[in-house]
Amino acid sequence: MKKRVLRFESLEDRQLLAVTAGMEAAAALPAPTEAAPAGYRVGDVYIASTVDVDGDGFIGPAELSYMSYAWFSTKDTENWNPASDIDGDGFVGPGDHAHLSSYWFQTNEALPENTKSYEIYPSDLQNWLLVGNQISKISARGGTLSIDARTGALEAVCDYDGFSENLRVTADFKATAAAFKGGLELAVSDTGHRYYAELQSDRVYLYYVGSNEQMTLLDGALYSFSVNQTYTIWGQVSGGKVSFGVGDNTLLTYNDTRLSGGWVGFYASSGAVSFSNITVENNPAAAPAPTNRVGDVIIDAKIVENGAVLPDPVVSYEIYPSDTQYWYLFGDKISKITAKNGTLTIDGRSGALEAVCDYEGFPEDLLVTAAFRSTDLTGGMNAGIELAVQDSGARYYAEFQTGGAYLYYVSEGESMTLLASAAYTFNYNQSYSIWAQLSDGRLACGVGSTVLASVSDSRLSGGKVGFYASSGQNTFRTIGVYTGDDLYDTGPTPEEENAALRAEVVAYMRSMATVKWTAAADITYYNPDYGVMFKAGQTYYGVPYSQKMRSGSYEKFTSYLNASGVYTGPTESTTYVGSDCSSAVSMAWRVFDPSLSLLGTYYMFPGRGKIVAVGNYNLTSGSHTAQVTSDNGQDVMYAAYACLKPGDAVLWYKQTGGHVRLVSSVDVANQCIYVIEQSGAAGAGQPISGNSTWRVDRKYTFASLFSNGYIPISHQGLQIS
Repeated sequence: MKKRVLRFESLEDRQLLAVTAGMEAAAALPAPTEAAPAGYRVGDVYIASTVDVDGDGFIGPAELSYMSYAWFSTKDTENWNPASDIDGDGFVGPGDHAHLSSYWFQTNEALPENTKSYEIYPSDLQNWLLVGNQISKISARGGTLSIDARTGALEAVCDYDGFSENLRVTADFKATAAAFKGGLELAVSDTGHRYYAELQSDRVYLYYVGSNEQMTLLDGALYSFSVNQTYTIWGQVSGGKVSFGVGDNTLLTYNDTRLSGGWVGFYASSGAVSFSNITVENNPAAAPAPTNRVGDVIIDAKIVENGAVLPDPVVSYEIYPSDTQYWYLFGDKISKITAKNGTLTIDGRSGALEAVCDYEGFPEDLLVTAAFRSTDLTGGMNAGIELAVQDSGARYYAEFQTGGAYLYYVSEGESMTLLASAAYTFNYNQSYSIWAQLSDGRLACGVGSTVLASVSDSRLSGGKVGFYASSGQNTFRTIGVYTGDDLYDTGPTPEEENAALRAEVVAYMRSMATVKWTAAADITYYNPDYGVMFKAGQTYYGVPYSQKMRSGSYEKFTSYLNASGVYTGPTESTTYVGSDCSSAVSMAWRVFDPSLSLLGTYYMFPGRGKIVAVGNYNLTSGSHTAQVTSDNGQDVMYAAYACLKPGDAVLWYKQTGGHVRLVSSVDVANQCIYVIEQSGAAGAGQPISGNSTWRVDRKYTFASLFSNGYIPISHQGLQIS
């Protein structure tokens, strides 16, 4: 195996690549007469100036000497030197001399930003490329490459033309800002395709990026990266497989026939990160398989029930933590325990079920957290977390029901004793960050950072942990098991869970608004006075507008699209599958409330059904929203608009009709919102947006909302209790 450590000892006979701020690449300059500062290695960025030709940090006689040699030259003449063409007009002459005179006897630090360049001195490779419009945010000092992407995505990419198809890149990684996205890039040689191993604070994603810049998520894994802590990360292309890991731990592997060696690099799309001790290996050994960790879900062909392996053929869904032996599945309905994409689902509607993991090596103090949701209205809600007493067969249940939380002790003889309880309202189809904890001789459970119930018990000790349900259909995700000093790190807050739920609503609305389809035949608008709206053979975006067949959810509409995206459903004016403004918003809210009817705008007034007002305004009319805005006045309504969040809506209505828009984002500072709305037609045969009846992320100011009589509304399920 050949290993290259990216560093150099001398710059003799090498070219210097200068990349001017704002450019994606640059031409090569003549070799400098002096070496770069001592100690610089591959990946080090030497901040110089486009005026400072010899790279000594000072504008003086050397620059004049270079310019004299290139005087009156162009790119076609023998004495041409692009470094002396300071004004960039393709000619070295009086204009360049004037620039040089204005900088005479100045150091690089005193020069204006538009004259600076960011130079990388490579040793055994051809060139580096700096990508992005904030090149000054890429810097290096003391052998550490720093990329500050808080104002835009940036890349520092090196072209390893001489490398074989199999390579491994290793670097010490550190995030210096709390919110970050950055990592390694492994590009497929000569194709423009590449792989990104993207690091975030709590996980890693592996992306494939095509030559059209379309990103495809290949895989992901949980991993916790602390700010200002250094991690040894690596990415590898070998044996038809791309892999990524931290230290000795392989987190991701993916087989791909498109793999080959080529460019490697470092990038950030947000936050501030740094890379140091960069190394590259040729033909590395195959990366080991990923190590399973707490919360990882693996589909296996066996079931362990009450300690015994059931005979084949069976299929189970087992969660394999890295520091444990196995999980046990209890109950006579094992098929009702499933897992997919990291979510454990236990359907207890027909009997009690448990999925329990044996943490034999755990100390007595431990905390178990999970994001929990119960999705079945008819089966009740009795589900939660189990904490088993070490080796005794006894256990504790932190049970969550619709009306509260309960702590139980279950003896070896299966006798249940209620230890403590607390009132709390748990709604169906809403996520909660639940937890149960054993520590300091106390048992406790809670939601978010709130302790709901706690009790002292002399029998307390750690052991097995798990999840169970005795009724209802329940899901658990983002499972965490903690021990040591951080026992109250309870995971996502109610506010974070609410933000995630709202993001799901907006994403679903966006999917309805942007689905691509082609009309197989002419389709006349639901209002035939508008004639043919969707023409045969033309491509459109978004579920079409209709007030006749208005139940066109994303799933329903796409079920009529063939493999080529051609719509094959009903085409009559009264039967083609579509939606209108209010039914589209209703279907987006069905993400968390499947029982919600397809509302009309009249039924979207606050106080009707599940609709609530956003902000503090008086509902002075139930039939005309403009009357409401007029009665409350501009100050009150502007304050109400400022309370809107993604997933909420704005409503206009009068007795002859109405319109509703779903909020996709809010800019309070500039007093505006952005919406996704099903809007219909602009005129006969003309969808409102040319090839769509939707407007996506359309901006509306508070002033326009107020002047047009819109009131802010929401579904009660989006409110944090």
